[in-house]
Amino acid sequence: MKKISLLIFGLLFFVSCSNDNEDVTTTNGNNNTTVTNNYQAKSGNNLKPLYQAMTASKRYTDYDAAIKLFTAKMRFTGNTAQINTEAKLLGWINTNIALTSFNNYTEAETEWNSIKKSGEQLITDNQLFFQTLAGSQTQDFVVLLPEPDVVPASNPCMEACGDVLDLTVENAQTTLTNSMINGATEYVATGNGAAFSATIATATTLFKIQTGIAVETYADCILACL
Repeated sequence: MKKISLLIFGLLFFVSCSNDNEDVTTTNGNNNTTVTNNYQAKSGNNLKPLYQAMTASKRYTDYDAAIKLFTAKMRFTGNTAQINTEAKLLGWINTNIALTSFNNYTEAETEWNSIKKSGEQLITDNQLFFQTLAGSQTQDFVVLLPEPDVVPASNPCMEACGDVLDLTVENAQTTLTNSMINGATEYVATGNGAAFSATIATATTLFKIQTGIAVETYADCILACL
């Protein structure tokens, strides 16, 4: 039997920073987070070095590992519209705990809260990235996202499989990016790091699940073409 090797790419979680042409300082009363925006709007090119610096940090790698573990424990294979908000995601786990590898819902909730807490710390460490992201266009961030490393198409049947994969991944990337930019924009306006961290965690988890399902579907499609 022919073996197909698929390297499922890990999501590099991404967040960033808003910019206006005027000075803005906001403070959230709950966590005393202050966001100051006092520089000219950055171009999309400025996201890359900030993103690379963030993703190279230990705090990021630990955060990303926690998201990956949580996603794996969910074992979700359904329609991602069922889990596209934090409330829906946690609700699905609570209702379908037997389908997951969590021992119970309390364990899942504890891990999720830990992820969000780590996310707040990541945001604090990378203020400039978040602010720059908030002032960016969708394509500025999409180009930074990883692409799946899969078996290349070698016949029309496999090319059709690739077309479906490309479209699915593109849609997932756009959804993630819009969530990140909108979340970063709100964060700059309100200083609410807890809310932004929840947005990041939910969007990242959804993206990992969507792309994971897409790669598995592509593998099955390729096998059917052989």
